[in-house]
Amino acid sequence: MPEQAQYKLTEKAYIDDVLYEPDAVIKFDGIPSHYMLPVNEAAKAAKNTPEGKKAAKFLDPILAMTAVNG
Repeated sequence: MPEQAQYKLTEKAYIDDVLYEPDAVIKFDGIPSHYMLPVNEAAKAAKNTPEGKKAAKFLDPILAMTAVNG
């Protein structure tokens, strides 16, 4: 059986009807989001797919509009 991808969350996230706190380590088989840091080789491979690379570039529109650069 192949290794299941595991990620450490960098922010609070609602995934598959569960609310996770930052720093939670989860198993996830979908396209990894920008707030998911790979923990194992399967997760690193998922982040390296075209879909994973695109998701890593996501910019939260609310944060982008409210960010103050000094």
